[in-house]
Amino acid sequence: MFALLIAASVAYGALAGLLLPRVAYRFSVRSGQPWRSTCPQGHELTGPARAWLGTARCRACATDGAPAPAATVPATVPDTPRTADAGRVTGTDADPDASPDGPTIPEPARRDEDATDPAEETTSQDDSEDDEAPEAVAPVNSRATAPWFGPRTPVVAVVTALLCAALAASSGLRPETPAFLLLLPLGILLAVIDATVHRLPDMLTLPAAGAGAVLLGFAALGDAAAGSWATALLGGLALGAAYFILFLIHPSGLGFGDVKLALVLGVTLGWYGWDTVTRGFVLGIFYGGAYAFALLSSKRAGRRTAMPLGPSMLAGSFTALLLGGLGV
Repeated sequence: MFALLIAASVAYGALAGLLLPRVAYRFSVRSGQPWRSTCPQGHELTGPARAWLGTARCRACATDGAPAPAATVPATVPDTPRTADAGRVTGTDADPDASPDGPTIPEPARRDEDATDPAEETTSQDDSEDDEAPEAVAPVNSRATAPWFGPRTPVVAVVTALLCAALAASSGLRPETPAFLLLLPLGILLAVIDATVHRLPDMLTLPAAGAGAVLLGFAALGDAAAGSWATALLGGLALGAAYFILFLIHPSGLGFGDVKLALVLGVTLGWYGWDTVTRGFVLGIFYGGAYAFALLSSKRAGRRTAMPLGPSMLAGSFTALLLGGLGV
């Protein structure tokens, strides 16, 4: 049965990984911009669920390879755009989904329509001796070979399959395993979006917190459950509160989207107890700091370049969840 569980987890992860790049591509836009509804060549995306479901492949580009006469601008605007004041985001004008400023790798590619919003620079002008131009985030489609677009599908599929297998191996044949497996692709999606445009959309983080609580609530009904639903709920509140305090202390160091992501992570980590919650919090900060140090020491980033915290938070929580499932 255990081997069957691992095989099923790999198949599930691979299938989910095939579908994630299209969703990541559509969500990876700056604050105030509509979700993408066309391929990089301007062809309207088609498919089930209003074109959200499917692989990251444009049929029109595959047929003729020619760009569309004009790109259709979607009508759905995800969030209220941020406003800037002297290069800083302050008060209620701050984008709740924005991720923290810190070191990232500057991306050379630029699209005219994705020009950097000056309000994305949230660090103080005193942090650097030289004035730096606002950094642009590269388009999600960095491939020159149509019809594929977005993150590389084979890479995402393989990574998702491997992570699902590792998670299933750690939690085993327990009621919480399906809940964790359902939430894992969403975590990968959030990591890809945040790494691309430094943003964690509300329509993903907030429903994920509720879904995690509900799924683990059903898992708690099983006799073989290895965790506590009450601790999971308290863990979400505790980790969210911890990041909210950090946000109040150093608002230019992380975005409010990270606070909302902490709710999701706290619920999943809290299932295995407070030690797992603490371990996930510490590892998330450690991974983020290690990545920043590596970029700075290699001179691939400066003091005022931006680094998304979401991927580090997710990586730290995943590590802690594996250890919690193993009883470590």
